Amino acid sequence: MTVLVSQAHKAVLLVTGWATRQDGRDLVAGVCLRSLPEKFQGTRVTVRVFPSTSIRGSLSGSQPFGHVRSAREPNGQTLEVIARLIRADVADNLLLLQIFPSQNTTLPFKISVRATTEVIRQVDPGWSALRLTGSLISDLLVADRVEQAYAPIPERWEGWVRGRPPRPQPMGSASEDSAPRLVTS
Repeated sequence: MTVLVSQAHKAVLLVTGWATRQDGRDLVAGVCLRSLPEKFQGTRVTVRVFPSTSIRGSLSGSQPFGHVRSAREPNGQTLEVIARLIRADVADNLLLLQIFPSQNTTLPFKISVRATTEVIRQVDPGWSALRLTGSLISDLLVADRVEQAYAPIPERWEGWVRGRPPRPQPMGSASEDSAPRLVTS
């Protein structure tokens, strides 16, 4: 029997490489970032990027990022996503995912990730959520491994519709995320 531990939704691309400025754009390992601090220019850094993609799975525009630090690992990119599965398209080799962040300040968003037919066939349409790992190839997010995850939608986002504010949450309230439930789309 497999026991699934509750996990928070997330979409993170760790990028390690040299920080440069080219044509007024900040780049780390070829990924365009929104206003990287000047002190990191010309140094090797690891950046935690929150990917924004086109419907075809390529990075779109300048990417928002969280933490920047001096690099301690080899250059490269690593993708990790825990999200609700919207669609697994074998014909286009594409996974469409919805992320419901645990932070109050970030609205839910969708990303598209490319995958091989073999990886997509591992996805069970009955999964409500999945965890995938992968990398960045050229400007495409590509999954190399998927597995089922237990990632309940945070209470504030249940029934959320784009354009409406999130449901207010009372201070100090306990979440009901500990009880397993089936989320269907």
